[in-house]
Amino acid sequence: MHKQRDVKSELFSRPEREVFWNPLREQKPESELVGEPGESDWYAVVDDIDERIAVFEIARWPTLDRAGRLLFGDSFELTLSVAGIQQTINEARSYHRQAVPERNLRVGDAFLIRSRTKPDVSILENKDVTILDISGFAREQAKIAMYGAVARKLPVEEERRRLKFTEDEKRVLRWKEKNLKRPLSDKFPSQTKPEV
Repeated sequence: MHKQRDVKSELFSRPEREVFWNPLREQKPESELVGEPGESDWYAVVDDIDERIAVFEIARWPTLDRAGRLLFGDSFELTLSVAGIQQTINEARSYHRQAVPERNLRVGDAFLIRSRTKPDVSILENKDVTILDISGFAREQAKIAMYGAVARKLPVEEERRRLKFTEDEKRVLRWKEKNLKRPLSDKFPSQTKPEV
């Protein structure tokens, strides 16, 4: 959960109203967990782990941009004992009838934490805190983000087709189309081959 680069395209900007990511729609946990993720929820991912301690990176629950990518706000670190958090997570998985992997906690495991207060070390004992394992969905989102980062850029024509632009934005798109179709040598005359 690292800071994303600034995106210039309108396609990846924030929508007018906040739309929260909802992996629970597919997961359908069989418990008393009611409602969709929202402002009172936290996203926690294991950032580092050794034999004794686990470091979690925690942020408010992510919203979606217009392209469906996750947007995170500021985050903070929370250090917990591995034995304590492993037991708490196993109990939460059992309570929500989630499949328990045949392995211990590892880097990249992600959780929804529903808590009225900012998560701290008391989540190990607090019975009012709900923890849901969303590791599979978080890993899928990470793959999508990685593939999106290495994929070729969206063509201007496709961007125009997907969005409605103001007149100023249309003018910028026309300029991009015209200048991107020019050969490179027109832009940088010093790099052209000399005539022999």
